[in-house]
Amino acid sequence: MKPRSIVSLLAVLAACTTAREGTSAPKTTGQAEERPSASAKHRADADAPPSKAAPEKQAPVPPADRNPAPLRTPTEWEADDTQSGKERDRSAIERRSAVVKKLFADAGVAFPATEIYFRAFKEESRLEVWANDAEGTPMKAIATYGICKMSGDVGPKRHEGDEQVPEGFYELSFLKNDSSYHLAMHVSYPNAFDKKEAKGSPGGAIMMHGNCVSIGCIAMSDERIEELWTMVRPLYDKKHKVALHIFPSRDIDALLGDDRYVKHRDFWKPLAKAMHGFDGDHKEPKVGFDKDGSYVFE
Repeated sequence: MKPRSIVSLLAVLAACTTAREGTSAPKTTGQAEERPSASAKHRADADAPPSKAAPEKQAPVPPADRNPAPLRTPTEWEADDTQSGKERDRSAIERRSAVVKKLFADAGVAFPATEIYFRAFKEESRLEVWANDAEGTPMKAIATYGICKMSGDVGPKRHEGDEQVPEGFYELSFLKNDSSYHLAMHVSYPNAFDKKEAKGSPGGAIMMHGNCVSIGCIAMSDERIEELWTMVRPLYDKKHKVALHIFPSRDIDALLGDDRYVKHRDFWKPLAKAMHGFDGDHKEPKVGFDKDGSYVFE
């Protein structure tokens, strides 16, 4: 294991899975912090107290024909996290603009995109990037990314400290350029449905970030998070957020028919509806909540 990976694994014991009540959101710009202790490091990102680590799941590699766009697997490249947040932001865009522009050009989508939509699949450890260059039009597949590390199993996140990556309909609520995990995109967990279904505190502080270590977050390698950052940064400059929908598996129908997961069937049915709808028309599913916190489709 690389030296930085050891340090990062210790740091992640501070957990992506929990959040301290009543604290403000972390800043999105500014100078990088000095290297803190393990627990302080993650609290600087998301005000999260420590939690116990869980074994990392090694997902099977899906068949090549299940990837709708070029597969970009994690790399060994490591970023210089002694830089300030502003320097990381600028350096990442400088390094990755050429490859990102080529991915969009190859897909036939103008860059910067008008809309971007992320779909994450836990069982396969894959993240799909879709985009268009006219609002409301069908999207095209830009790339499929291998997720570097995830924890837990298929099924929802239901309480603080369960070390599960959540499943459901979210957005990337803000970007953090001075993250302790290189660059980070905050996931809007818990949503209204998660709060309704939670067993006690639902937890929080879920992010998609670099550094290739995670307990409950979606962890990418540093090079790949820089590419994703470069894709979405122009949209956030225009106050346009990116949807992130997290599914248990590409083959969600098989899970729905599996008796081992009977307790998740009702939860997965709206996710299956959204997945199949997008597979049919390639338009981002618009999901809201009724007064009780249940999902409704616009």
